[in-house]
Amino acid sequence: MRLTVTAQLDKPAAERSLRRDVRAWIERALKLAPQVFQKLQREPKSGHPGPIARRSAPGEAPAAQTGRLGREIETVQPDDLHGEARWQAGYANYLEEGTANLAARPFLERTAEGVLSEARSSGLLGRGPA
Repeated sequence: MRLTVTAQLDKPAAERSLRRDVRAWIERALKLAPQVFQKLQREPKSGHPGPIARRSAPGEAPAAQTGRLGREIETVQPDDLHGEARWQAGYANYLEEGTANLAARPFLERTAEGVLSEARSSGLLGRGPA
């Protein structure tokens, strides 16, 4: 399961002068992804009580039962204009998309929205479209 951050620069001159700034922004955004995801997991849940915590209901971000999903987030930046947050737990895709026996507990889009919100409120996105 991946959350990808990609920047596109229109003009070669702009690309050369902005590449360093874009790389730094992507690095900071990727550092926010695990924090935002873990915040989503701590939101109050309305599902059934579980052995450790109340479980998430269908449509809610997954609740933290063991914490593995939140601990196993790897961030990589293969080049200056791309970055990814990767959920390494094998069951991440099942939670995001659901299965025949489990309704989805989507978290990628909400994590991306949270990263953008945090970036805006911290001044990380100081200019450009909102």
